[in-house]
Amino acid sequence: MRTDFVFKGMMVPVFTPFNDDKKLTINYDTIDKYCHYLKTKGMDGVMVLGMTGECTTMMLDERMKLAEKWMEATRKYDMKMLLNIGGTDLPQIYALAEHAEKLRVDAVMIMPDLFYKPCTEEDLILYMKDICMRMPTRPIFYYHIPMMTCVRFDMLRCMRMMEKEISMFAGLYWADDRIDHVMLLKEKMPTYNYIIATCISMAAHMLHGFEAFSMMAMNICPDMMKEMYDHMMNHRMREAMMLHCKMSKRIWDLLRCDTDMDFVMAMKMEMNKTMMMGPLRKPKMTMMRMWWMGCY
Repeated sequence: MRTDFVFKGMMVPVFTPFNDDKKLTINYDTIDKYCHYLKTKGMDGVMVLGMTGECTTMMLDERMKLAEKWMEATRKYDMKMLLNIGGTDLPQIYALAEHAEKLRVDAVMIMPDLFYKPCTEEDLILYMKDICMRMPTRPIFYYHIPMMTCVRFDMLRCMRMMEKEISMFAGLYWADDRIDHVMLLKEKMPTYNYIIATCISMAAHMLHGFEAFSMMAMNICPDMMKEMYDHMMNHRMREAMMLHCKMSKRIWDLLRCDTDMDFVMAMKMEMNKTMMMGPLRKPKMTMMRMWWMGCY
């Protein structure tokens, strides 16, 4: 079996809304409103339970319920849903894979094992194949985020192995600033999806033919991101670059306000002005530490 899943447009890496209570419980009631808001702003899909969504802070039942709520909302508002099932222990990943298959999520994303890190490309493929057996009909993306996983391989070799060994392989979720690497992959393997999820210029990637993006700023300034995307698709470069400069200034002004503040927290606090996302649940990281790690 081969997948015909194709995504173009803007896929928002969504926050997880937490209540400001003792246990920081999840505010599931916000999901429908959140999804509707993104739809009205011209967004095309959501990426659920990634780094922005604080996936590693949640219990299995929370992740399953959150997936169900987002699935309901995306069906209601006709949006695509990409679900990350990685970032936890293997038995829970098996359970999340089976759950994703049952829900018939549009596409599922797999990360490397975060403790028993793969040492070779073969290790990674064996790990992914094992998980994919639990969701044989779901399109599969590899979540390439080396600054967090510290897993760095020859991605062209990886993709060729995935093409051969993982029947429903659909493409990469590329959270890596190395534009030259992903350009090579697209040139050599053009039939796959490449969802660009970095903080560098969307316009630069679009000049090289990429048409799928997933950036945290889509939560904060979706109108600007949508307008910039439309300008680029219609070859209005000057207008797109003016918007890019304006958007970059807004984001960096947020980040400069307090170098001791967590990056996701800064963005979430700004989002709280539009819709309450609540506090962080994950351990906080200062701006300077995240800069050193290359997290943005």
